[in-house]
Amino acid sequence: MQSFKFITIFNTLLVLFGVLIVVLSETGSLVLTERGEKWFAGGAISLVMLVLGNIAPKIPFNRHTGLRLPWIVTNELAWIVAHRLLRYLSLPLAVIYFSGILAGVDFRLLSIAVFFFRIGIPGDFFAAGRPASVAEYCRIARNCARKKTVLYADPAAL
Repeated sequence: MQSFKFITIFNTLLVLFGVLIVVLSETGSLVLTERGEKWFAGGAISLVMLVLGNIAPKIPFNRHTGLRLPWIVTNELAWIVAHRLLRYLSLPLAVIYFSGILAGVDFRLLSIAVFFFRIGIPGDFFAAGRPASVAEYCRIARNCARKKTVLYADPAAL
């Protein structure tokens, strides 16, 4: 439940910060060049990727928050593994994203590529039927049990 509270507070602060930036920009108090806007947006998006990637494995299985792809929200074990993958991908992708923006790589192309990998890799892991066998799910479940991760779904029922 703490992770839901954290995410709610983080999202609220993010929206308020965005509104503040828009108000300051429209009143002329904050003037950014096109390059400055890209750097600012890249930094903000990288920060969001880092924070949400760090909290992702702590989000309990639900249909409302997290990586909500149909094949992930129907299976708790798939949820746990996909969110762990999301955590491991967040730091390198955030660094690549912000570094690419600072280096002057095309903003749209870089954004599409990073978000494709951020959502595509954890999502495709289960969409393509991987792990391919019940034995693989059970191996993942045993690893979760060793790390004291609570599983509500019975891996034997898979």
